Parts: sequence; C-alpha cells; structure tokens
Amino acid sequence: ALDTAGDLLSKDLTVTFPGPAGQAAIIRLLYNAVWAISQIASPTPAELTTGAKAAHQLMTYDQPLPGVAADKWNEVRADMREKSAAALLYIAMLPGIQAMAKQPPDCPAAESTYSKALTEYPDKAAISYELGRALNCEAKTMPDKQSPAVWEFLRAATIDPTLGNPSNDKKKIQTFADNAYVRLHGSAEGLEQLRLQ
Repeated sequence: ALDTAGDLLSKDLTVTFPGPAGQAAIIRLLYNAVWAISQIASPTPAELTTGAKAAHQLMTYDQPLPGVAADKWNEVRADMREKSAAALLYIAMLPGIQAMAKQPPDCPAAESTYSKALTEYPDKAAISYELGRALNCEAKTMPDKQSPAVWEFLRAATIDPTLGNPSNDKKKIQTFADNAYVRLHGSAEGLEQLRLQ
C-alpha cells in the first residue's frame, strides 16, 4: 500500500485524481497510507517518508467533499487530523520504541529519540513516560539520569494520570512517580511544587 502511495504522492494528486470524484479517492489514498504506516513495526526509510507525507497532506486537506453537509465534513476533518497526528506521533516515537526493544536496550538512542519527539509534541504524556523509561534505564550505569527520569514520570502522570493503565486507575502512574521521587530525594518535600511546573 505504501509503495503505491509513495508513487502517487510524488505527483500532484489533484491532477492524478481530478474533479469531485477525485477528492474522495485522494482522501482514501491518504487515509490508507496513514493507516498503513502505523501498522508496520519496522518500516523502511521510504515507507516512513511516504507515511509522514501522507499524514501531513491528510492533516491539511481542506477540500470539502461534494454533497457532504458542513457539519459532517467538520467531523470528517477532525478525524483526518486525529489519524494524521497519531501517525506522525508514531513515526516520531518509532526509533525510541525500536531502541528500547533491542536486547540489551539502546537506552541512549531511545533518550535522544524521545527528547526530540518531546520538543515536537510537548503535550504527549506517552513520550514523557517513554523518555522516563529510557532515562531510568540509563540510570543503572549513570546515576545522574535518575532525577530527570523521575521528572519525566511525574510529568507524564500529571498530563495523563491513566497512561499505561488499562483499568484507568488514576493513582497507579502517579503513585509510581511519587515513590520514585521519594526514593531519590528521601522525602516528599518539594514534590507538589515540582508537579506544578
């Protein structure tokens, strides 16, 4: 799917798929490419490029489909943006996911990936959590990484207390982060101020 999409995305889609009927084809092509990239565990560089290009185009596509009511088009646009953003987030996090999956994990590579991703997506708790995991992994041999790891866990728990917990126990991540802070600092003093940062 991404090979075909890559070839088509190298052209002007409005020329390849002209007119009102072409609009639906363009949206389907972009949706399919966005879906496909998020299903590939080890995409090639070309697949990553195609997936990112499709996600960016889908996110900004603003030609209303003929015959679709304005309120329905707005719902479709919101879904297009959501799916695109999820694919771009996956692409940004993928090298970190792959680095942590290695045996032994490549913690420095994961830290670098997640730090970069966090600059692009500062509101994503999952990135802070994964950065915390990478830093915690590095702290085994570099104790100075423990404090930043705790900070990232606290940040993730503050942004989304239900992160990583299917039962949505809002205290699980927060309790984990709080306990890590206390272990590191010897008390909970300053913890509340840190959460507010």
